[in-house]
Amino acid sequence: MDNGVKKFHQTFWFALLAILAVLFLLLSISAILNKNFVQKEIKTASSTTICPIAGIGDKVTDFERAYGKMIDKDSGKSFNSNKINILLLNDIVYNLTVRINSPKKLSIEHITGFLPSDMKIIKEYSDVQDIDGKQRYIIMAESEMLRAIFPNEQGKFVIVQRIYINRGGGYNHFAIAVGNHP
Repeated sequence: MDNGVKKFHQTFWFALLAILAVLFLLLSISAILNKNFVQKEIKTASSTTICPIAGIGDKVTDFERAYGKMIDKDSGKSFNSNKINILLLNDIVYNLTVRINSPKKLSIEHITGFLPSDMKIIKEYSDVQDIDGKQRYIIMAESEMLRAIFPNEQGKFVIVQRIYINRGGGYNHFAIAVGNHP
């Protein structure tokens, strides 16, 4: 092979490797910048809650920030001396129960911190449950913010309230769940 041709091939391969190295470097930098952007977006989203305090559709970290130390149980997570219990789907609350000491029926104003800020009530009714003959009060509602998190449920959620009387007086038990089945 001629010296000139040999030098041309060496220069060609060197230039090609240099171009590939620069492309690899640019792609790596782009991936790092994109990852940082995505992480910032996630941090921003998690610092805002759907509910005024922390409730249905919010992250478990929002609950820890709002209600203190979490107790991990087999059936879910518990806060505030077992008065708040949550079930998670991908670290997002899709079902929660709240217990408030009072033998009288309370309005949902007592649990607004757990309900989406943009909640719209669709229907309210009461029925008697076959299992124990106790009355339950049901509110069917929807939320556009909740729709963004659980699109399959179309933003629908249900609140079921039951009142239990015991020797200590009694309590209201609120169950809040994504979907439209009480």
